[in-house]
Amino acid sequence: MKQLILIGFLGLFTLSACTDNVKEENSENHKTKQEVHKEHVNHQATVQLNDGEKWIANIETTTNIEKMVAIVNSETKDGDLTYYHTIGERLDTEMQTVFSECTMKGESHEQLHNYLLPLVKLINELKDAENLKEAHPITEKINNHLNNYSTYFK
Repeated sequence: MKQLILIGFLGLFTLSACTDNVKEENSENHKTKQEVHKEHVNHQATVQLNDGEKWIANIETTTNIEKMVAIVNSETKDGDLTYYHTIGERLDTEMQTVFSECTMKGESHEQLHNYLLPLVKLINELKDAENLKEAHPITEKINNHLNNYSTYFK
């Protein structure tokens, strides 16, 4: 009987140790993903043409960029910071859709990231803007950036 209790106790101890290892492993994987995300956000490369030609983008990306243009060009409410924050949230939602629906591969995919990452930074700045003096110029920068999409992609 004592052996059975001892075996049971050792089994629980082993199971607990394995669970802790899985948690540590998952924590390391999560940390790695966070580090990768940070690298992407701090990414400094600029988008380049494909030997003077536009890159071919998937239709979902182009459609979502067009939706973002429409969001930015929607009627502005001067004097309402909440409106700009809402625009930022809506743009962020579309950006998440761009990332989730992207099927591009290879260099065109890398160039799309070079185009999108500065836009992600601007969207985050808009969502965090503390006053209208900050929000309005950021919105203009976002609009200009979005309008440059067709310079690099078709």
